[in-house]
Amino acid sequence: MTRTRENEDEHLAEEWLKQQGHVCIERPSDDPPDFVVDGKYAVEVRRMNPIIEINGQTRGEEELRIPLERAIKKVLDEFGPPENGKGWYVSCEFDYSRLSLPKTRVVQQQVREALQSFREEVPELVQYRSFPEIQLECGICLDFFPGSPKSSMFVLNDVSNGEGCWVVGETIKNLQHSINEKCAKVAEQRCRYPEWWLLLIDRFLYILPQSLSDDELESVKEGLSLQKTFSRIAVISPEGVKLKSMELVYEADSDSVSICRNG
Repeated sequence: MTRTRENEDEHLAEEWLKQQGHVCIERPSDDPPDFVVDGKYAVEVRRMNPIIEINGQTRGEEELRIPLERAIKKVLDEFGPPENGKGWYVSCEFDYSRLSLPKTRVVQQQVREALQSFREEVPELVQYRSFPEIQLECGICLDFFPGSPKSSMFVLNDVSNGEGCWVVGETIKNLQHSINEKCAKVAEQRCRYPEWWLLLIDRFLYILPQSLSDDELESVKEGLSLQKTFSRIAVISPEGVKLKSMELVYEADSDSVSICRNG
């Protein structure tokens, strides 16, 4: 008996496996693994999210970001279509590592008041091409960029933690967290298959496989503490029809790891 339920990440993983030339891709009734390829390769799939550490605990960034996105977008939509064809893209920054998120009603009220004030000052701002940041009491910072959106006067550009990051460091941190979590999950089942693969779907595009230089890829490899559970680890970017990937391959003969990219 095979499972029929498949999420979007697993669908992308299956498409990637097909692009690698595999034909026999099965979904076993038990979990783990998510797939069995060619009757002998056990494949686990995981969405790789940027992670936030709060009091020593890790949480996926999307757990914090998505509720804020929804709350802020709802307020932006209240302002209707752009005036005189002129609109604004709004970026929001918030420190996700705070002990608690502000209440939705507080966020919406403060964002609403800020947008009303900004709209009143638009003529003067445009004249002097001055678009200041607006820091709200709840901890959110709003940035405005002029544009010509058609649907609304204010269009949400993004909601981020407002921190720049060292791409290599973030890559290592998120890879290590994902690998450790999956190693623990498959530990009791590992002996059932001769080889295990891990496919990580990079939903937040922290690790665009083609954006890292060869030296950065080497730094990623050196910075990871890899267990021997997975002989093949691929980070898959869901952009475009031809999926791009970055692979870490464990070479058992030499007890070393090679790294390559595809697509």
